Amino acid sequence: MKKKIVLCLIALFMCFGGIKEVSAANGYISVNTSSSSVVVGKSFNVTVTVSSNAPLGTWEYSLNYDSSKLRLTSSNATPHIVDYGNGSKKSVSYSYTFVATASGSATVSIKNGSIIDYESEQEILKSAGSTSVKILTQAEVQASYSSNNYLSQLAIAGVEISPEFAKETMEYEVELEAGTTSIEVSGKAEDSRADVEGLGKLDVTDGVNNINITVTAENGNTRVYTIKATVKELNPVVVTVDNKQYTVIRKKTEVEVPSYYTETTVNINDEDVLAYENTIIGIKLVLLKDESGKILWFIYDEESSSFMQYKEIKTGNITLYIIEDALVEDINEMYKKTSINVLDTIISAFKIKDTDKFALVYGVNVETNEKGWYSYDIENNTLQRYNENIVDILTKQLDKSNLLILILIIINAIFVSGLIVMIILNIRKRKFNKKSLNSINTKRRLNI
Repeated sequence: MKKKIVLCLIALFMCFGGIKEVSAANGYISVNTSSSSVVVGKSFNVTVTVSSNAPLGTWEYSLNYDSSKLRLTSSNATPHIVDYGNGSKKSVSYSYTFVATASGSATVSIKNGSIIDYESEQEILKSAGSTSVKILTQAEVQASYSSNNYLSQLAIAGVEISPEFAKETMEYEVELEAGTTSIEVSGKAEDSRADVEGLGKLDVTDGVNNINITVTAENGNTRVYTIKATVKELNPVVVTVDNKQYTVIRKKTEVEVPSYYTETTVNINDEDVLAYENTIIGIKLVLLKDESGKILWFIYDEESSSFMQYKEIKTGNITLYIIEDALVEDINEMYKKTSINVLDTIISAFKIKDTDKFALVYGVNVETNEKGWYSYDIENNTLQRYNENIVDILTKQLDKSNLLILILIIINAIFVSGLIVMIILNIRKRKFNKKSLNSINTKRRLNI
């Protein structure tokens, strides 16, 4: 009986913690990449993680990869790892950077992996992972890009556009009530990978406003949808400049005001309208909108009630108001009148040759009211005061050089002519001598 009691006590002790139950430890070595695909020549990262549900003792592995498609460029460890823990680590990671060298599929895997449990000192590695990366050439990547640059939706809040939206229709119109200063344009690309620009809250002014919505496909191809939004004007102020009609902008817009101009008003057609004045050079500017909706700056002469398009070149700390009726007599005769494009504005200028990257322009510094000729660097958009004295000196040197060249040409011509005469005379002399010799030989034969 006592024996049975002892056996029961032993059994209870074992069941309720008298003997500590030991759970099995499992270890893993995983491999992950920062990207599943990469372009030839580009780099990507690989992370190897050694982990266990119990403290790590020691571990070892070798990193195996396709060297015909991948090149190891840097890492925080060597490809062959032998390491150990202190009883507190359950996970440790190692990072490697590779460069893709050839297209195809490349695999990075673990070879000869091992994990020893810290407490039991037993092998606990259950699995060693691997990963693959798809390598493409730039041409293959671009060929895979979507070319879809259509919109699936286009609308303006509160009004209807005409005609009804269809993705193949590029141009629309809408009429807006007088006093409208902004509209909300919404739209959506048919392909989620395409980018859309021109949506959201947009400012509008009286008259025609051309709104462009640009859709750029993943492959870079673009498509532009245009909405011609016309804001009604109760009493539009319409003027004619060079046989072309314009509407005067009477309200503030998002158009950038030129430097050194301050807000004022002018009277046009018996109505005060918004203007901007530069008291240094004594001119006033107004904004006019043409029939296509393009907004331009014009100089308004209150005395003559006339308009002239305002053109300027702004570079660094110089803002030059261009005077296009400058007299060509003021500069060296080598320069010929032409035109240049400065920020989509055609400006009169002077060049020696059409291919020159520098041009002369005449204007007024709007900050100092100094008039003069400037050399404009077309490529770098810079201005520098024109020094005609230097050009005159160069011209005189060029004239001297040309005179010297002319003298050398004349001397050379005389020399060549003399040489030709000498050659001709020499040929004739040889012919004469040959003829005389033949005559003497004939006489000798006859005497014989």
